Amino acid sequence: MLQGTLSAEQNALCAGAYKNYKGKNHCAYNIAMSFVNAYDFLKENLSSNEQNWLWSNVHSNEYPNAPWSKTWLRPIFNREVITAGNMNTPHISKYSLARAAKDMRFVATASPGYKMIVQHASSPEQSVNLWSIDTGINGNIFAGDYFKLNEGHLNGKLLTMHIDGLKSSPHKVLKLERQV
Repeated sequence: MLQGTLSAEQNALCAGAYKNYKGKNHCAYNIAMSFVNAYDFLKENLSSNEQNWLWSNVHSNEYPNAPWSKTWLRPIFNREVITAGNMNTPHISKYSLARAAKDMRFVATASPGYKMIVQHASSPEQSVNLWSIDTGINGNIFAGDYFKLNEGHLNGKLLTMHIDGLKSSPHKVLKLERQV
């Protein structure tokens, strides 16, 4: 596997991780053992059922509502949803490694979850501005839209952005011309 691609000197860098290994390809053995260890870890810490080893079971975004999420009212105010990414993906979510080690899952508390599509036209009235954001609307849990924006964001339902004053704007079209 890796033997043909690594020199003896490079392969020696991998030696010593598993003292009982007597073979010659230490790096390949380390990789194989990493998969074995990951399998054992998931089996023990996530679920004994491999069907439960889904991204959604170990990656989520949390939306705490201070100060209520720190009290016994947490189940009412706190929101947590599946996230499509982590710190190394295009759909980024910032999580704490210390918390991940403690909780055995990645719970992010910050993500730049904003989508916007703009279709320009010759007049502002014909332009299309669609958006969604990964959040709620306000802190009132009794409002019907407490966490409604997030639901649309996750389902890909974009809202129309209305920009006041466009119809009365004297500059409806920006024209760039080269001056000679």
